[in-house]
Amino acid sequence: MIGVLAYGSLITEPGPELAAITIDITTDVLTPFCVEFARSSRKRGGAPTLVPVDAGGCPVRAVIFQVVGTASQVVDIVYRREIHAVGSGKSYVEPAPDRTDAVRIAQFEGLAGFDLVLSTQLAANIDPLSADILADLAIASAQVLHDGRDGISYLIAARASGIETPLTPHYASRVLARTGMADLAAALRAARDGAMAPRPAR
Repeated sequence: MIGVLAYGSLITEPGPELAAITIDITTDVLTPFCVEFARSSRKRGGAPTLVPVDAGGCPVRAVIFQVVGTASQVVDIVYRREIHAVGSGKSYVEPAPDRTDAVRIAQFEGLAGFDLVLSTQLAANIDPLSADILADLAIASAQVLHDGRDGISYLIAARASGIETPLTPHYASRVLARTGMADLAAALRAARDGAMAPRPAR
């Protein structure tokens, strides 16, 4: 039994290739590693995204998509979804150890009763990591992206999926303070309207 672990945008946006091979979903699973909003994604306008971390963070709520296919087929599908190349036929190749910005697919045996669970792994790149920096990045991304890929939308979706990291409440609070809004949906609208400018980079 093969599964795909989802603890970020993959939960609500699996993509057509992964959705086509999904036959069941296991909910209320905890990630077998600690997670935090520790990566600034270029494809999301610099928005903070959830990634495994060696320090800080905590295991978070996740789901596992039960899928049909061979392990190599599923790895390739997960890889194409992550690099925004769904339907391209591209195959996953294990990156060299020094390629810290590359997508990696980790494998876990026996997680939640599955024979094999696959998980996308990207390295953290926000250093130092603080709620203020996360808020700056999220707001700046919302000012340039109006298609749901921004950091505030990502934060809203993560919280709706029950994902809470140690920084989540402070991060959300700083977004609200910076925008002067009472909730994240209103903060997103304010950022898109250009109601404030992001703080200078530290």
